[in-house]
Parts: sequence; structure tokens; C-alpha cells
Amino acid sequence: MSTLQKQLDEKIIFHHSQKNIMVQHCLRKLQGKYFPQEIRERQAYGLMGGSFYNESLSVELVLPLFKNARLYGPVRAHMNEIISEHAIPGAVPITERAWVADPLEVKNFLKLLQQRQLELVGTYHMHHLESWQGNELRELPTKLDEVLGKNTGLFMFIIGMVDLMQPTVRAFYEGCIDQEVRVMTRHDRGVIE
Repeated sequence: MSTLQKQLDEKIIFHHSQKNIMVQHCLRKLQGKYFPQEIRERQAYGLMGGSFYNESLSVELVLPLFKNARLYGPVRAHMNEIISEHAIPGAVPITERAWVADPLEVKNFLKLLQQRQLELVGTYHMHHLESWQGNELRELPTKLDEVLGKNTGLFMFIIGMVDLMQPTVRAFYEGCIDQEVRVMTRHDRGVIE
């Protein structure tokens, strides 16, 4: 059993500034505001680094990713196949759905984690009203999320962007809907909510 898996009955604590990085990344992309170096698409994906302390996981570093390797080369055909088989139909074409982290961005993040003595603990992405058709909750992992998260040993954070004034953040071990872990936020004044 992995260190991350042992945390299933525990909690994940974000410092509010790190949680805010994720939410602002999602909001910015939904508003169509892009940085010059990033893919112009209404998807947000990122990585997280953290450490274990007092029977909880502390997320200490959130890194939004800019390049979607899913759009290029052999990865494209492979992902189209997986999406065709497992994704809920949506307004966004199959060829523009899902995210594959760029190897160079991952390599640079792993170096940063090593320097800070942190470990890779999770990924995040958003679900919004245009993510798919139907009434499935946008704050839960889909079958596609579970397929993509399988055997990663990581937490998958789903940022539910249905109500932009109150986005939700939920965490699931390897994208499994029945392996949710409570997410809490720590503020500078020490309050945890």
C-alpha cells in the first residue's frame, strides 16, 4: 500500500494561497484569458507537491501546466481512443478533450519538488458546464477520470466550476469516486475550514 493510499481515511490540507492558485487558473481559462506560452483551450490542469504531517497530507506547491501533450503525435490517437470509449458526450469535440502533461513541464516540477523535499501527490483539473452533456455532477470524477487515474498512486483533485462564485475542490485517490478524501483549507491565522 502506498503512502498516499494510507491517507484515505485522513485529510488533505491546502494553504489558502495554493488552493487559490488552482481556482484562479480554472477561472482564468474559463474567461478565455491565456498566457502567451499556454494552449488556448478552456481546460485547466496542474500538478501538486506536498508532504505528510500529523496524519494528514499538506499540499504545499501547486503548479498550473501550460502545454497539453495530448494534442500532438501518437498521444493524440491513443487519447482519442480512450475518450471515445469512456467519456460522457459533450459539446467539446473528442479531439480537444482531456489533458496529458508535457514531459518537460513534469521534469521541471519534479526537480523543484526534490529541491524542496516534497513529493508529487496529485493532479488537478476542472469540470464546468460545457465539460459534457447531461446531469452528472461536475464535482465528481467521471469514468474517464477513473480510467486515466488508475495505477498512478496520486490524488485527483476535481475543481467543480459550475458556480464560479463558489467553486468546489474535492480529492479522490486515483480518480476513484469511492475513495474520496476530505479537503480542508488553512489560513494564515491558523484557522482550518
